Amino acid sequence: MNKLSPKPKQTRRATNSAEQLQRRKDICPVALFQLSNADKLDCVLISADVEKLDRAWQQSHEYYIDSDGLGATEGRVERFESWLAEHPGVPIEAPAIYLGDTHKLVRFVDGRHRFAVLRNRGYRTIKIAVLRAQANRFRKHFRPDAKVSGLRTVDHSRATTSNRQS
Repeated sequence: MNKLSPKPKQTRRATNSAEQLQRRKDICPVALFQLSNADKLDCVLISADVEKLDRAWQQSHEYYIDSDGLGATEGRVERFESWLAEHPGVPIEAPAIYLGDTHKLVRFVDGRHRFAVLRNRGYRTIKIAVLRAQANRFRKHFRPDAKVSGLRTVDHSRATTSNRQS
């Protein structure tokens, strides 16, 4: 006689899912984003799918940083990693990105090292700073596919920017 016991397997799967979710939260805590002082007048924060944005950046060949750090300026990735560890809960200046005239040609104005670190940590969606005039194009090409939680925008008038990131 073949006895099946689906409940323990389901319970184990639930435990694994809960463990995976907790590990993801440990690696990717809720990230707060804000505009830099320089971006406040002309830019807006929008949510972007990290995988889509990374693919477009890689194809543009514009100072791309791969997952091993190739292409990074020496010490920048490590400095931002340290900054994140030392400043949990402090808003991150959103990477400022420009969309070229060519279909989805992505250029980082500022924050490519921040983006690379967040991508390598497994963030699926982050906030980016884009020109107001380009916001709809960015949303069209880089909008997150599914509802993603864990993103918060900070009111610039209350946020401090004394701890500038790399």
